[in-house]
Amino acid sequence: MRIRNFVLSLMAAAAMFTACENEEAPLGAPSLSFEQESLTVGKEGGTATLSFTATRDWTVSCDESWVSFKSIEGKASVEPQQLTVTADPNDSYDREAEITFVVGKKLVTKTIILYQTGSGQAPLSGEFYSVDFKKDGISGWEVIDVVKPDDLEAVWTESTSYGMVAKAYANNTNYESQSWLVSPSIDLSQVQAAHLCFSHAGRYFSDIKKDVTLWVLQEESKAAEDVEAFTTQLSIPVYPVDFTFVESGDIDLSSYAGSSIRLAFKYKSSTSKAGTYEVQNLRISTEAYDSGEGGGDEGGEGGEEGGEDADAIYYNNFDKEEATKTYGSGNSYPYLDQFEGWKNEQGSGASGVSYLFKGMSARSNSTSDGTYSKYAGSGMNNLFFGKDAYIQVNGIELGESRSLVISFGAEKYLGSGGDSNFNKDEFKVYVSDTGKKWVALEYEIGGTEISGTWNLNTSEAFTMPSSKLYIHISASVASAYRLDDLKVVASTEAGKTIDTSNGVDLGTGSGKKVARKAVRPAAKKAAKMLMPSISTTSTRRKQPRPTAAATTAIHISTSSRDGRTNREAALPE
Repeated sequence: MRIRNFVLSLMAAAAMFTACENEEAPLGAPSLSFEQESLTVGKEGGTATLSFTATRDWTVSCDESWVSFKSIEGKASVEPQQLTVTADPNDSYDREAEITFVVGKKLVTKTIILYQTGSGQAPLSGEFYSVDFKKDGISGWEVIDVVKPDDLEAVWTESTSYGMVAKAYANNTNYESQSWLVSPSIDLSQVQAAHLCFSHAGRYFSDIKKDVTLWVLQEESKAAEDVEAFTTQLSIPVYPVDFTFVESGDIDLSSYAGSSIRLAFKYKSSTSKAGTYEVQNLRISTEAYDSGEGGGDEGGEGGEEGGEDADAIYYNNFDKEEATKTYGSGNSYPYLDQFEGWKNEQGSGASGVSYLFKGMSARSNSTSDGTYSKYAGSGMNNLFFGKDAYIQVNGIELGESRSLVISFGAEKYLGSGGDSNFNKDEFKVYVSDTGKKWVALEYEIGGTEISGTWNLNTSEAFTMPSSKLYIHISASVASAYRLDDLKVVASTEAGKTIDTSNGVDLGTGSGKKVARKAVRPAAKKAAKMLMPSISTTSTRRKQPRPTAAATTAIHISTSSRDGRTNREAALPE
């Protein structure tokens, strides 16, 4: 009996299933179609009717509270159906809502947009315009040359490393130029406020604030090519002091809200000075940017104006005045006693320092901010170690500080035929509290690329026994090592205690350096170079620099970050 009842139940279920199939079969596959592409309601509110066909049961929904429906569900049908949508009155900006239909058990899902007019389009908010010159190149901007010598291929160029770059220096020559970088039309019609900011870097200017300026044009059917139409200059709050990128700070464009504008960077140069300017990451927002005061990516340290590090007890970037190749017979960089421009010491304990040195010269090539630098060096000058060379800083006042750390930029380069791997056994750092007995410091190289590159190196923490600090740095390999950005700061760690009672005597004691008289071309016209200066524009490694002993320097140049003299070799002197 039970088996019979079970069989009858199965037969009944099968009959019902067949009946359902027969009922749905004429409807075809699950589908949903709208007769309109969108719906529209006026600002006063009201209804809109949507015609649609759904071959399965359906539901409708909307997340906006100002939208409602006469019915939120219905049955399947091959015939068109209608849905009444109601929108509340709108006393704000134009708005829209997304209406979502679901057919069957999510077999088909579609949306349609309901638009309702209001008092106009809502103002944009946040960042609404940006251009990444590094990634996107000139990106719709255009260059207009007012003055460009034939010897210059271009003033403004694109760089995947530095963005848009303006420079009128080539072939060791400064050229007079005036060139504009002009934006496409920028629409501010949908904003109530606008603020501009960008990152920039620059060097080698007489006055960058005069040579690089920013202009705005409120469009009145004037062509961008008409640079004379740019009569309104915008103030740039923060200018760079070197090749460290800094933020421009906030530039308010709100007075141009509701219109369209063009922006333009104006670069100019002269035959006496042609700087290099780099700009990237320009953006415009409805919200104000930070003021930008206080520097750039690396704190704005260094540069032509020699910005002091606030935490430094002693800091020297050797950049008070640019070293030039006008010494000796007229084609050599100066020894340290021929030139005072490397003495740019700053910091709380730097006022009373003195120096001892041997075989050291100041140079403005192969700079710490160039292509081969792995840290944001100050650039301009660095100190070059000749034969048996050392530099000694005497009498840094420590005040209450005793636990210290020393950092410095350094590079080794011996040309394509030499060993350019930086070797800590060849480049020694010593400290003392009297300048008579010395203790060697251990230090860490600040990078993994150590062949022919600048790295920022940092000493172990150490504690001095008194309030005076003396630093002695030497190189045992001639004409290979360079030094920049020497800095002493207080340490939160005590580190090892410096005991000079068992220190070594480096032979400098309190001795005096031997003065070397400066000889300039005008003072000694008959002076002759024993070996001529050799200059080349080839790449860095193609031209080897001699390393054999000689009495004169042989100079071999290649290009730095902006094409100026970057590399020089000198034979042991």
